[in-house]
Amino acid sequence: MPNQDSTDLTLNKAHAHAFGDLVCLTKKISLSAATVADVFRFMRLPANCQLVDAILKVTDASNATVTLTLGYQHVGGEAGDDTSHFLGATTLAALGITRADQGNEAPVLAYESDIVGVLAGANITQATIVEVTVFYRYLGGL
Repeated sequence: MPNQDSTDLTLNKAHAHAFGDLVCLTKKISLSAATVADVFRFMRLPANCQLVDAILKVTDASNATVTLTLGYQHVGGEAGDDTSHFLGATTLAALGITRADQGNEAPVLAYESDIVGVLAGANITQATIVEVTVFYRYLGGL
């Protein structure tokens, strides 16, 4: 399963400078020629962050059989990934602008983690841009 990352994850890594303040990050990725099971890494969050909310915006999505999830994966391979924390498998054509719909508790991520989307259903046949905005709190060294 190939990864399609934001241009440079090191530039997209959130650097929280104020303990406990709400941080908002936004990143876009073009899903041109993406295939089933591709993982899209939007941004990297530091360890000890509490996920609060996410907003997903999809443009130029006309393929009703392509689905996307939105969640997180720990960078070091630690257990506990949840690639559908914010959004379960939803067709791109139905998304538009969508807030996190899973109703999950706001977890504290003990490890450095990437915000990821996973493609399913079918391959993408035309250019589709996905923009993700994530809200979180940096809790410092716990």
